[in-house]
Amino acid sequence: MEIGGRKVLMSAVLFVPEGDSLTFTCPIDDSDNLNVRMEFSEGAIEQGPRELTTPGPRFLVEYEGYGENCDIDCVILKFINFDNRFGQSLVGHISVAISENNQQILFFASVQMLGKVSRIEFQFMLGDSVM
Repeated sequence: MEIGGRKVLMSAVLFVPEGDSLTFTCPIDDSDNLNVRMEFSEGAIEQGPRELTTPGPRFLVEYEGYGENCDIDCVILKFINFDNRFGQSLVGHISVAISENNQQILFFASVQMLGKVSRIEFQFMLGDSVM
């Protein structure tokens, strides 16, 4: 399967209860895999003595690594305040890692909040080669 000439590595729709994270391995090719953890959280910020506000949605990419070369052991994708019941999407594909063949690994997602459950639709694709 391809989108815009890019190979789709994985595509899924999953439901994640409040407080849980999602962990899985995305196959890149026969000898390369990407370990992924997705986390969902909400956070209000104190504005004054009795006033709390909730900032807009934020998406963060973090890494757990190992070894002298700082090889990636796990990509951590954090969805903060993605709490809209109609859903919120990333603006476009985001490069989250580089494959062993020096190709970008791209990520795209949409998150919908259904009560205390996050419904996430996501895909990983192979992007262009990196020099």
